[in-house]
Amino acid sequence: MRYTYKEFLGYCHQQNDKIQLDDDIVWHGKIPVPESLVKKIFFGSENLLGKYLDHLISAYAVQTYDLLNNTNFLSKVPTSSAVRDSASTLVQVLGAARGNENFCLLEGQIIQASGLKNYQRLNTERFLKTLQHTGKKYERIYVPRKVKDFVTNIAPKLNTGVGISNGDMFGNVIADELQIYRSGFSDAFAGIFKEYLKFKFQHFGSLDPSLSALGLVQELAYKNAGSVILSKHLTRNLWEPRLGQNGEIKAYVNDSHPVFLNKDISKDEIFNLFLLAVSHEEMHTMNDQAKETIENFRQRVSSTLKDFIVSKAT
Repeated sequence: MRYTYKEFLGYCHQQNDKIQLDDDIVWHGKIPVPESLVKKIFFGSENLLGKYLDHLISAYAVQTYDLLNNTNFLSKVPTSSAVRDSASTLVQVLGAARGNENFCLLEGQIIQASGLKNYQRLNTERFLKTLQHTGKKYERIYVPRKVKDFVTNIAPKLNTGVGISNGDMFGNVIADELQIYRSGFSDAFAGIFKEYLKFKFQHFGSLDPSLSALGLVQELAYKNAGSVILSKHLTRNLWEPRLGQNGEIKAYVNDSHPVFLNKDISKDEIFNLFLLAVSHEEMHTMNDQAKETIENFRQRVSSTLKDFIVSKAT
């Protein structure tokens, strides 16, 4: 599966037969949503996913506070009236929740599982702003299976109030973000974004959605080695190394390189041609110092590859 808009639409229909594509309209049940708005959800997912994390982390923070203090704020939020009436207490909620080890583990897991690399940890100001959203309560926020399973393992009581019905809460947030308030659109947005969360968390958990603007299409993770990320770079290079979170090595491969555009070339041939290209450049390097650097690099790569294979086998 590739992280593309086309495959996302196919996934939506596969998972939910209420979602149908008809020319430039995406139907959610009987609600026709212009495809341009669905594209805004997919290609604007970095922003929407960030707002979703704000809401989900806020919900678990309030639930943690309620469990620790025998209160019932979760049933009242998000809503501006709750923040207005209980501001002096709610301003303490996030800090109090972070004093709980299980909440801290959950918060870190949610952020990591989202793949968002530029997400700024929720602060009190953003927390209160999030709780002021007017709409459905957090019992109706959709929670991806990966997150629910993690909660079940570390603090199952947190699952008793957050995301226990409908899963349509976030549709109002998307409607506010896109400033679209037509009848039924909130439910359609919620349904489409729900499938996006499944698509993202289940199949592309470590993928930063901001890269979709670069045409990122696939990520392959290799245990103890790193990740190879296929994307449509704006550069001419075949590949580019980058450093990910926690020191993970990532190799970005340019899906628009001519070697991939030629459909007559198989994957095996690409590998062989790659080795010949590397050998060609090494054999045409006349500078002794540069030649020694390349030879040392080749030896180190060969040794590292052997280590990777041994690690994968064990």
